[in-house]
Amino acid sequence: MLLAPAASVLAQAPTPPAAYAGPRFPGGPDSLRALMGRSMRQAGATPAGRMLVQFELKADGQPTNYTMVRPPEPLSKPLVEATATALNYLEAHMPAWQPAPPDPEASPKNQPARISLVLDFTTPLAAQPYAYADQNPVFGTLAQALPTRRNSYFDKILNDPARRARFESSGSGLVACTQMAVKYPPEALRAHQQGTVYAAFEVSETGALEHTEILGSAGNALDATVRQAIGQLPAATTPAQLNGRPVRMSYVLPITFKIQ
Repeated sequence: MLLAPAASVLAQAPTPPAAYAGPRFPGGPDSLRALMGRSMRQAGATPAGRMLVQFELKADGQPTNYTMVRPPEPLSKPLVEATATALNYLEAHMPAWQPAPPDPEASPKNQPARISLVLDFTTPLAAQPYAYADQNPVFGTLAQALPTRRNSYFDKILNDPARRARFESSGSGLVACTQMAVKYPPEALRAHQQGTVYAAFEVSETGALEHTEILGSAGNALDATVRQAIGQLPAATTPAQLNGRPVRMSYVLPITFKIQ
């Protein structure tokens, strides 16, 4: 059962579009998408599919620690090999990023920024979503999707207009909402399954959530409960914007399961 937010929360004005405040690629989102396209072309003919790669940014914006996230079973060896080729190209050609300004609410502090990129070997490059845009999508009804088992920390966010605006236009808000909505499947507990599920989806030019896919698995039962929780997320009330126009944008949500 979902808890209806307090009337004071619902009565607030709609959340305005929020400027992207994360790390920035030199040349902007179009240049990053072009680099991703060049990396995938190195593999030549590839099978259809999407894979997730990640790397960290040092304090000065230099990329480091490139990894390929293990996809769900069954593994496609040609797709994994194509991704390995693309990842090697990215590591060799990735420039330093412009670091994001410090986030006073970030926890834990001083953790390196982690960049997640979805390599889509299926969709033409011009139709692929952006990894980030000038303005984030706004999920103006995200507060209403929070489950009943929230705490005083989230109540403070929802009753502070500035913090609420950041919550409703950030990936961390989507992660928090999804993390609180998932339930540990009994079969996963019995099997002592734990880990992080990486779920990807796109926010279309109209705000619709589309193309949900599990790109990093922690087991079938955990993957399924994450997919179900993401299916309950609200559509964006305002889509992402780049150069003043609505654009399609991708999200990757890491949802962690840990047996206490």
